[in-house]
Amino acid sequence: MTKASPLFLQPRIGTLDSADDAGWMGGDPRLSARLEYPVRDGVPYQFLLEIDCSRLPAETWGGGMPSTGWIAVFMATSGDWDVRLIYSPNAEAEHRQVGSWNPEQSSLRATAQRYGKFIKPPVAWPLAKMAGSGRLPARTRPRPEGEIFAIADAANWPLDWETHILLIEEAIRNLDERAHGYAEAARQRLARLRPSSPRLLALLREMKANALRLAEHFKQMSERQAFTPEIWRKQREDHIRSRLLSDEWSIESDQGLHHVLGLTRIEKANNLGQWPSKVISSPLFSSWTRAGRVHARLLKKAQKLEADLNAAPDVPKQDLKRGGADYAAWSEYRSRHNSKWLHFKDRVLELRAEFYDYWLDNQEAVNEALGGWDQFPLPTNWDAAIDGASRQVAWAESALSKAASGGNEEDQAFVRDRTEIARRATEAAEILRADLAKADGQAGGADYIPANEIALFKRIDALCEAQLLDDYWHVNFEIVRSEVGKRIYASNPNLLSPLVKDRLEFRWKFDAEQATIQLGGRPRGHCDRFLEQNGKAVMLFQIPSNHLTALSFGDVSDLVISISEQDLRERRFDLINFDVAN
Repeated sequence: MTKASPLFLQPRIGTLDSADDAGWMGGDPRLSARLEYPVRDGVPYQFLLEIDCSRLPAETWGGGMPSTGWIAVFMATSGDWDVRLIYSPNAEAEHRQVGSWNPEQSSLRATAQRYGKFIKPPVAWPLAKMAGSGRLPARTRPRPEGEIFAIADAANWPLDWETHILLIEEAIRNLDERAHGYAEAARQRLARLRPSSPRLLALLREMKANALRLAEHFKQMSERQAFTPEIWRKQREDHIRSRLLSDEWSIESDQGLHHVLGLTRIEKANNLGQWPSKVISSPLFSSWTRAGRVHARLLKKAQKLEADLNAAPDVPKQDLKRGGADYAAWSEYRSRHNSKWLHFKDRVLELRAEFYDYWLDNQEAVNEALGGWDQFPLPTNWDAAIDGASRQVAWAESALSKAASGGNEEDQAFVRDRTEIARRATEAAEILRADLAKADGQAGGADYIPANEIALFKRIDALCEAQLLDDYWHVNFEIVRSEVGKRIYASNPNLLSPLVKDRLEFRWKFDAEQATIQLGGRPRGHCDRFLEQNGKAVMLFQIPSNHLTALSFGDVSDLVISISEQDLRERRFDLINFDVAN
């Protein structure tokens, strides 16, 4: 077969037939009536696209393009992927198959989990031949210059009562989340502003005294002998005491017992567990070594302690999504269950003392296992040792000064501002709930006339200007409106107002660029299966993940379908290969 330039087909935003159209993407296939829709294990394949061979250049696929007939592309997405191509001599009958499209296997899977009733199978878009060799589509969606989303803008209006109700629900949801978030921020800051306990102040003073003692000792040692890690570690009790004082200060500051216990850090201190950057496979110290036995005993004790904390009904639970300590919850637990809190505190500090002992015995190896995170720093000379101790002194002095002041005006202002924002967001949500009840009552009978809702739209925009709604509150509304709009547009574009139609077409034209299909040539991006065929294969299709028809082949990957030259000549489209390119 002769080599030929690739051909590009792009979904066309429009419904009228065009001489450049050569098939369609989305919708349903049209095949010979005698052909059956492909099914695997009782589950129908998803239809992707269909091309009219008679409308494509004969030199496509190196001259292998059939002069007549139709080729439909299907894919099984449940379980292991599978791709089927069906060649049909004609397109006489529509083959619609219920259940052939699964939103959970589409680019709309996240949206479908919450807004499933709005998400339907993709509509059909005509595929038009592109002039020239085509171009790689941009990966970022452009917006008209200076555009800020405003629902009072008629181009952004809801399409019907359902999308109108969704708009209000999304605004309420965002306001509720904002109110909770700001109230929680104020609650946490207020918990940290409570007067320091006598024990907290005593810890800070002891931390300062311990660091001063270490700094003075290091200065004296620097005048008598050269630095070595072994000499530095002779102050073992002071080093361990310094870390334990810091741990107890964290507990007394209500940063949480789980946090100070640090089970994951203890695991990693012998190269155990699993971390995001590295799957750890072998321990630093084998079980038959002294260090390995010590760590095994430590780890078992730490696991038991964490299990006890998790099982205790009143202990605040770990919330890894918080991104910080729940000061307020730990303050309340300590106040209500002080004896239990003291019991767990003593167990945590006892375990940490044993852990630091193990750490110092194996300091260089453990520090390497922990990487750059939460090390027991080992200075390289006396100046570094003195500097480290001096910084501990400065930190303790700063903490004592802040404790004495009881928080500054900035902290108080933070609490006031967040509390006020939470109050305003709550009030705004309650007003919108009344609007929602009104809309629910009208949706059953009255025609939807968005111009009658302009006062509501302006109030919502005002909430954005006041920053009570965040910058992305409308994203889900826009996604759903686009999907509903596609179905209206496919039936009759004139059912959409001109401004709404223009705005949606602008969005869809970008999505159509992303959905550009390549026939022939070499895959864009890396594709192992195609490379393995050593130039003896013909690439039939490269179909991108896209939002226009909600195709998803693994985030932004493309589906590549190829065939041997011999099988193409014989039209053996049942013998294709497929892979992804990225």
